[in-house]
Amino acid sequence: MNTPAHTQTGQHLISRYAPHQTPPLVLNSISTNTHRLLTNLQEQITANLPSGSTHHILLHGPQGCGKSHTLTLLWHNLHCSPQTADKLQIAWLHEQQNISSLPQLLLAVYQSLGLHYPHDYSQDWLNQLLEQSPSDVAAILTRRLAARFTNRRLVLFIENLDRLFTGLGSHGQKQLRALLQEQPFACLISTTRQLFHSVTDRNQPFFGFFQTIEIPPLSLQDTRRLTSAVARTSHKPALADTIMSPNFLSAASTLHQLTNGNPRACITFATQLTDTTPNQVIAAICSTIDDLTPACLQPLRELSPLQRQIVQLLCEHHSAINPKEIARRLLTEQGSIGKQIRLLAESGLLISRQRGRETWYEIKDTLLRLACQHCTPGQTPAIVPFLLHWNQARLLRQTPAQFPVLLAENAPPYNTQGDPAEKFAAIFLLHEQLDTLQNGIRQMLDMHQPLTSARLMLLAVGLLRALPKLAQCRFAPDRLHDCAAAVMLQTSQFPQFQIASRLFQTGIRCIISGNDSQSVTLVQLERTILQQALNPATTGDGEPVIPPSEFPAVPPASAAPLAPAPDAVDAHFD
Repeated sequence: MNTPAHTQTGQHLISRYAPHQTPPLVLNSISTNTHRLLTNLQEQITANLPSGSTHHILLHGPQGCGKSHTLTLLWHNLHCSPQTADKLQIAWLHEQQNISSLPQLLLAVYQSLGLHYPHDYSQDWLNQLLEQSPSDVAAILTRRLAARFTNRRLVLFIENLDRLFTGLGSHGQKQLRALLQEQPFACLISTTRQLFHSVTDRNQPFFGFFQTIEIPPLSLQDTRRLTSAVARTSHKPALADTIMSPNFLSAASTLHQLTNGNPRACITFATQLTDTTPNQVIAAICSTIDDLTPACLQPLRELSPLQRQIVQLLCEHHSAINPKEIARRLLTEQGSIGKQIRLLAESGLLISRQRGRETWYEIKDTLLRLACQHCTPGQTPAIVPFLLHWNQARLLRQTPAQFPVLLAENAPPYNTQGDPAEKFAAIFLLHEQLDTLQNGIRQMLDMHQPLTSARLMLLAVGLLRALPKLAQCRFAPDRLHDCAAAVMLQTSQFPQFQIASRLFQTGIRCIISGNDSQSVTLVQLERTILQQALNPATTGDGEPVIPPSEFPAVPPASAAPLAPAPDAVDAHFD
């Protein structure tokens, strides 16, 4: 392993792309979702050493989920454990290696062993061996490795096994399978982003060969723990404590939803974060997206031109799309589009939902969608500030009277201007005509002058939170349509209302139809927001907004904080 790197300030580097550059103790301190997996892997390898049996494992999960992180810690633990240190050696085939034949694979294994155990594997002998033909090299290396590991075990780490198998081809895979069966001296610990044809097809030589283990995404609580641990490792103890406090829950929820609980994204965010004000949180998330964009877009280079066009269209479009509409927008035959969509879905890039006989597709990875939007001129990830304000509103909906401490730090605008959701609901209840509805919305906007970006975002969130009131009123469809039209006409000029207005229109259609089938065309994250808006008693993600164990202590009534001045409101949110 390489010597761990340091930053210019002397801190240990927490590498997002090369975990082996980070000291094992630091890696262990920021591990939140792989401790049990790491323990199980080490126990399985240790248990198999006396019998000489082999157990092959394939870890799978999206990029940045912690596969290389897990291998790095497993390497360290196996070398440091007295039960295994002298009984095995590890060869590591990294993801950047390109191998296209069995002789090349055996050569790479020997070179990796020579790099880490130079006294046991002579480079001079290897240089002389390379004068032979490839088939002779493979045969000699096989015999030499088998002899070396008669009384010990070779543990072979292989990153991106799918790429290796693609390079080997069908013939090479059969050769490797025969070698592992005839000379069972190696235990394979491999990784891949997605289970692939060579291990899932019954007709392939490696079907049923591996125990497959999926690395799960971080939970909301694990997201907070990881972010706090990185901040503490970066010598920011006050920030680390704040991240674990209830006041940071809305920011943690926003990060968790946007990154799908991706550890690499959380580490990047934590290194960018300087304080926990809303503006800094938004800036740190946007900086994280910028940092991760090249890695997020890298898998697209392996797609065909038409597949890349489909992915780009789905990333840039604000909703899910059916194959007919994709073909229309790309000026391509629907039959060709259908085949490519199936391939993309099989590769794990797309997910689908049914509405009647139609199938609607969207990008599975929210980070990929944000990365594509980040690179597209004229598009900005408006979901970031909206989602943060939305989660703050959900936080405060849990009986605000019980949380004066949270109100003091998170909700100055609600105290100074009143709840926008109640104001929108009053307008919809009092006005029955389109023109009077428009006047009511216009007057409410005028009351909140100056219309700063933060105030507009709070109003947009309030609009969406007014949906349950409309659902309770049981208005006629025409009146509900007028409410939607008035909102569209009066807010279309404000980019901050873009997401809320779109979800409000869909919410109205759901209320009219009496079910949520109208929301099938929304992307998953926006569907979740709309479900939370229509059903405020549920969180939509299976976790309470504030875990009961974290309810802050309630000070005496006389100690309730005063509402800050209006200037302080905008200073806090802008």
